[in-house]
Amino acid sequence: MKTFNYINNEKEKKLAIHHATVILDNTGDKSIEIYIKSDYMIIYKVSKNINGDTENQIELPYSSLKWIKDSIINGFWKKPSEGGLPKNIHACRATFDNEDILISRSMNAGYPGTMQGGIVLC
Repeated sequence: MKTFNYINNEKEKKLAIHHATVILDNTGDKSIEIYIKSDYMIIYKVSKNINGDTENQIELPYSSLKWIKDSIINGFWKKPSEGGLPKNIHACRATFDNEDILISRSMNAGYPGTMQGGIVLC
């Protein structure tokens, strides 16, 4: 399993290729940065709040990206009658480049105070 430092400073940012910035809310306080480094896609998320910033980061091997996309679009987002996963299946798991990837469907995957469901990658 490969380990990465948080991409939260200029030194680490210079070691990766910045791919995109996504603003997650209207205030600009929640955003994700997507980087490419060593055959991995790195998603760095920061939420700004009164007590300081909350940082999270996930590193996904390139070899897993097609499986992740297929599992979400053709598994979780399709009805079982359309070939999607059965309703009682809430997670799927696979290993890529010695990295165990878990995708989980959850009705509480959104931000606090929202009732929308979503997908969680671990």
